Amino acid sequence: MLMPTMMREPFGMVTVEAMAAAVPVIATNKYGPAEIITDRKDGLFFAPGSDEQLAEKIALLHNDCQLYGKLSARARDTYLKNYQFNSVKSKIEQILTAQIDGKDNEISSKSILIE
Repeated sequence: MLMPTMMREPFGMVTVEAMAAAVPVIATNKYGPAEIITDRKDGLFFAPGSDEQLAEKIALLHNDCQLYGKLSARARDTYLKNYQFNSVKSKIEQILTAQIDGKDNEISSKSILIE
């Protein structure tokens, strides 16, 4: 899936949906997608406005079936670990429980949400 984000995007739901379907994402290394994808682990980045880099990433995925398979599997794993409903629910429960128990100084909300 190609996600050529050129404007600020707080969260890329389309990116997460593609990852849930084990589809590798090629996205700009800015804004929402950059917070979701790890380059060469579960997707590929290119610099905004760089037609050359975009063409290279498309050709790379097209020509390297092994890389395509690796990125697909890891994209799905990232989705399951960080964005699937039960995972998100569990993380929110941890944050709320820590707040209720007064342990908010012992636990970082960011460290729970983004592992």
